[in-house]
Amino acid sequence: MACNRSIPSDKGNSKKESGTIKYSRTGAVDRFHPALDKIIEPGELPEIIAEGFEWSEGPLWLPEQEMVIFSDIPENSIFQWSEKDGLKLYLKPSGYTDTIPRGGETGSNGLLLDQQGGLVLCQHGDRRMARMIAPVSKPEADFATIVDRWEDKRFNSPNDAVFSKNGTLYFTDPAYGMELRYKDPKREMDFTGVFMYDTDGIITLLTDQLSAPNGIGLSPDESQLYVANSGGGGRPIWMVYGFTEDGRGLDFQPRRGPPGNSEDRSGHFKLHPGFRGQLPLYDC
Repeated sequence: MACNRSIPSDKGNSKKESGTIKYSRTGAVDRFHPALDKIIEPGELPEIIAEGFEWSEGPLWLPEQEMVIFSDIPENSIFQWSEKDGLKLYLKPSGYTDTIPRGGETGSNGLLLDQQGGLVLCQHGDRRMARMIAPVSKPEADFATIVDRWEDKRFNSPNDAVFSKNGTLYFTDPAYGMELRYKDPKREMDFTGVFMYDTDGIITLLTDQLSAPNGIGLSPDESQLYVANSGGGGRPIWMVYGFTEDGRGLDFQPRRGPPGNSEDRSGHFKLHPGFRGQLPLYDC
């Protein structure tokens, strides 16, 4: 069942003025090209709609509910926020469902919707890609495994994912969610990979050459795959891969990076925080 509890008061960041909820603003918007005005109106600044989380990741907009949900990984929780209802707990547990206590970053990370509108989660603690069985409008902590292993070896801790238009799932698998991270003896793979899971149920390792594959995204025409490598013993870069003719292999060239990546509907590539608190946006 979905868990319900009150949200600590320090997580909210709003006040009512003359019947309108106001949120604190922060930061700055540096405009290097006029095209940015079509995405962020001139004069607008980031608003802090909620704060006080241990470590928030994986924001996902639910259009029918008109709300955003996101993971608080160490708290093994997903929260929701809407203009109508503010901040609420959406789902707990979100990434680790075993009853045996363990440390580390156990919650869900990346969140996305599949072609049927179901919630798909990168689950750190359970080390799998999973789908919430309940509809997104009535969340319950009951999950079905999509895929949890390659060549009979369990994944490390799936981190971020993206669907192609035909339903193929691409995801990254660093060791950040393991209790001892890269030194955890429970690891079954000696690498951290980028994987593809197709609609026929075939899991393919696309590359094992990144030390900590993190954020992932596709270009609008799906001819390129972007992957951020966030360290893990290697240098932080982001990669742009092309696909081989059969779609099961990659070629690549490095770019500066990381961590999380996403593409908006107009083809602008957003490289999520990793540049000392900046959120660069590139035109693809």
